[in-house]
Amino acid sequence: MLPQNAEILGGSIRFAGQEVLQVPDRVFQSVRWKRMSVVFQSAMHSLNPVIPVGQQLVAAYRLHRPGSSRQEARDRVRTLFDIVGIPANRIRSYPHELSGGMRQRVVIALSLLLEPELIIADEPTTALDVLVQDQILRELDVLRERLHLSMLLISHDVSIVAETCERIAVMYAGQIVEEGPSTELFSNSRHPYTRGLLGSTPALTGPRKPLTTIPGESAAITGESRGCRFAPRCPLATELCKEVDPPLVSVGPDHVSRCHYALESKVEIAWN
Repeated sequence: MLPQNAEILGGSIRFAGQEVLQVPDRVFQSVRWKRMSVVFQSAMHSLNPVIPVGQQLVAAYRLHRPGSSRQEARDRVRTLFDIVGIPANRIRSYPHELSGGMRQRVVIALSLLLEPELIIADEPTTALDVLVQDQILRELDVLRERLHLSMLLISHDVSIVAETCERIAVMYAGQIVEEGPSTELFSNSRHPYTRGLLGSTPALTGPRKPLTTIPGESAAITGESRGCRFAPRCPLATELCKEVDPPLVSVGPDHVSRCHYALESKVEIAWN
């Protein structure tokens, strides 16, 4: 999906033990959408506005399974619409005739079309009201359990991540700065950026306190960097942070943090 002038600066993407970045496109076609699919951020921009939603799913199904009949594809689409809570009569509707939540369910149905092993959900509840967000997240969770799927959720919303994910990787400027089980990360975060994110979310219980704000702007992502990428905005930053890129250090069972002071108690009072 990258434009021709884009450059991958480094790193690795592995799926089921296979390096994806070095696989020819014709080979990756056997993986894309069949074993790995995606729920894009904007449902309205993910659907063709001049073709009924059901027809779009039928076309995708028959493209990846050329031996299937149109009736087989229609039956699969109706089954998926029922699974995600879309009335069968909306199969002939155009995207603009559906509500935001309904369009998002269509995109989720599209991602499930070929029974993939992994779904990448990129901000799947963007621009939806809180009640619809909750419905979509609950449906995704039920589908994950029912269909034995793995799901990679990408989101800026800490509350959504807390409700949905078993494991969390916190990224800053294109780099993982903390990773661990969700319960451990929320109860014992060991990176100032993670603590800032958690502190910026209002709590429904407990004492009232001002929300955290992180000063400055996000760092530019470049191939060359010196020191910790979060140092210009970090309340704990020292000369060491500005000069030396911190390694990922173990701070608990299956829990790592990219901070020079991750094991020190002063991380616990960051932003307080």
